[in-house]
Amino acid sequence: MKTQLLRAYCLVAILLQPLGSLAQTIPVSLSVNTSAPGNRINPDFVGLSFEGKTLTTEGGSGTVVSSFWEATPTALTRFRNLLTNLSPSSVIRVGANTGDQLAWTPGNRGTNTNVSQLFNSDIDKLFNFLSTVNWKCLYMVNFAKDSANYVGNAPAEAASEANYVYSTYSRLVKSISIGNEPMAYVVNKYRNPYNPSLYVANYLPVFDAIKAINPAIPISGGDIGRRTEYNTWNSAYLQKMNNLPATSPARPIDTFNAHTYIFRSNELTGTPEQSIDALLNALSPGSTFLTNLDYLKNLTNTYNAPFWMSETNSVAGSLAGVTNSFASAIWALDYLYTLASYNVKGANFHSGGNSLSYAPVYRVSSANGTYAIGAIYYGLLAFMDGARNQRLLTVTPPNSTTSPRASYYATTSDDGKTLTVTLINKDFTNTIDASVNLPGAAISAASYQTLRPQNNMYDVAANTFYANAQVAANGSFIKGTPTAISPSGPNRFNVTLPPMTAAIVSITLAPDLTPIVYLRPTTIAGATDASVVVDVVELNSIATNGLITVKITKDARTTLNFNSAATTVGNRSVQNGAWGFNNSDPSYYVLTSMQSVAAGDKLSFGLEGIMNPGGTTGSLTLSSVILGASGGEINVSNNSDADKIEYFQQ
Repeated sequence: MKTQLLRAYCLVAILLQPLGSLAQTIPVSLSVNTSAPGNRINPDFVGLSFEGKTLTTEGGSGTVVSSFWEATPTALTRFRNLLTNLSPSSVIRVGANTGDQLAWTPGNRGTNTNVSQLFNSDIDKLFNFLSTVNWKCLYMVNFAKDSANYVGNAPAEAASEANYVYSTYSRLVKSISIGNEPMAYVVNKYRNPYNPSLYVANYLPVFDAIKAINPAIPISGGDIGRRTEYNTWNSAYLQKMNNLPATSPARPIDTFNAHTYIFRSNELTGTPEQSIDALLNALSPGSTFLTNLDYLKNLTNTYNAPFWMSETNSVAGSLAGVTNSFASAIWALDYLYTLASYNVKGANFHSGGNSLSYAPVYRVSSANGTYAIGAIYYGLLAFMDGARNQRLLTVTPPNSTTSPRASYYATTSDDGKTLTVTLINKDFTNTIDASVNLPGAAISAASYQTLRPQNNMYDVAANTFYANAQVAANGSFIKGTPTAISPSGPNRFNVTLPPMTAAIVSITLAPDLTPIVYLRPTTIAGATDASVVVDVVELNSIATNGLITVKITKDARTTLNFNSAATTVGNRSVQNGAWGFNNSDPSYYVLTSMQSVAAGDKLSFGLEGIMNPGGTTGSLTLSSVILGASGGEINVSNNSDADKIEYFQQ
C-alpha cells in the first residue's frame, strides 16, 4: 500500500511541474526545393482595412464629424511611415460594416453634422492622404439600402458615387466593391428576408449601373464573411460574375473578395494561453479554416477570379491578452504565408479605426489624434521583409503540429539570386535546432533576423521586436544588425529557435562553375594538329565575381600554345583576350580571368598545338579543373572535366 501511495505521489509531482521544466531542444531537418518557384508575393500583398465611417469620424465610430485621414503633420508623418515600412505601394480598404451605413451626397459637407451622410469632401480627405504614400484604395459603396422600401434609386446612386471616386482618383483606386457581408443583412436589420438569390438579384443592377456610367471602373466583390455560409453565398455570387471570356454577359471582377476571422471572441472562452493555443492550431493541416480556404481557392480557380482577402484578422471582436499580444504577431506571420500558399493575392488586416485591441494600426483619439500600432504589426512587418517580391518555394516538411509545433516557409527572388527561409517556432516550451538543406544551391552568405518578444507571448507592442528593433516615434523602422550564419556545408545551415519566436533567414546564393572540355580531333594517326577548348559555364544563373583559375593537365605527347588574340579555336568560339596564360608549371597550363561570367553564360578559352604519339597506339586524356572559390563559387563537386583522343600508328 505504501508503495502504491509513493508511486501516486511521484506521478502527481511530475504532473505538477511547471510546463517550462519539460522543455527540450528538438532537432529538425528541412529541405527546400529551389528549382520550382510558385506563387508570387507582390508588394501589395499586405494591406489594411478600415471602417467606412473613418471618412466621417476620427476613429470610425461616434457622432462627431471628423476624419481619420486628417491629423497634425507630425501624426500624418508617423502614419505614412507605418504604411511604407510594410510596402512602398499597397492597398487600404475602406468600407466594412459602417460603409453600409453611409448615404452619399454629391458636394461638400459644409456645416452638416450627420456622420452617416457622406460628401465628396469627406472622400477627398482619404485620397489626399493616399496620394502622399502611393497606396491605393479598395473603396466600398453602400449596398444595404432596402430595395423594397428605399425611396431613392440605389443602383444610380452607387454608380454616381463610384464614378466620382474613380473619375477623380483613378490612379489611387484599386477597385470599387459593392456592399459588406450581405449574409448578415438580416441580423443587421438592413434587409429581411435575404438570401443568396436575392443578393445576386440586387447586386447585378448595381454592377451594371456602375459599368454603364464608366466601363473602365474596376469592380471587386463577394465580401462574404460568415464561414458557415461560404459555400452558398460565394458560389451564388461567382456563378453570376464572369471572368471566363467564353460566356456572356461579360461581368469581369478585379478580385473576388472574402472575409476571414479565425474565431469570434465568444468561441474562445478559456484562458489566454488556451485561446492562443487554439489560434495557432487553426493553421494546422486539417483545420476548419484550411478546409474553408481550400474551398475558396478551388472556387476562384474555377471562375478565374483573383482571390483577395479584403477583410481579415485573428479574432472578430478581439480578445484581450490574445489579439493584442506578441502571440498575434507570430500567428500573423504564419497566417500570411498560409494565404500566399493558397494563391491569395492580398490581405487587408482590419481595424475599426480606433480598435486598439487587435488592429495593426489605429487612431488614438486621446493622444492628439496620433496613430499607434498593435503587436500584430510586427508580424506583418516580418512577413513583408522576408516575402515581398518573392516566389514561394516548397519546404519539406512544411510544418509539424506537435513537439515542436512549427511552420516552415521559403521564397526566392525573381532572378533566383537570393532566398529567404522563414522558420516559425509556435511551441510554448520547446526549442528547435533546425538544419536546413538547399539541394542544388550554393550559399555565399546567410544571416537572420528574429521576431521575438521581450518577455513572453503576452507582450504587447511596446515589448515586441522584429530585427532587434521597434518602430520609432516618427513611425519609421530601421532593422538592427542581422546575426550572421556560418553555413555547415555548401548548401546547408543551422538555426536555433527558442519557443514562440521566428527567424527570417536571408541567403545570398553563390555562382556555380563547371568546365566542359573539347579535345579535337577525337582520333589521329601520327603527328597531327590538335586543339583544346574549355567552356567555363555558370550553372546557378548568378554572375561570378572575382578571379577564376583553370588548370589543364600537360602531357609529353602534346605541345600546346595560347594565342591571346584568338576568337575561334577548333571551330569553337573563345574569348582568349579575357584570359591570362601561365606556362611555368611543369604539370599544368594555368589560365586566369577577372572577367565576370554572366548569369547562366560561359567564358571560353582555347589552346592549339601538335600531338605526336610516336609509333604507338592508345589514348590521351587531358583534364581541366576549376580551382575552388573561383568567381565566388562554393560548390566544387562539379569542377572538373576531361576529354580524350584515340591515336594510332601511322
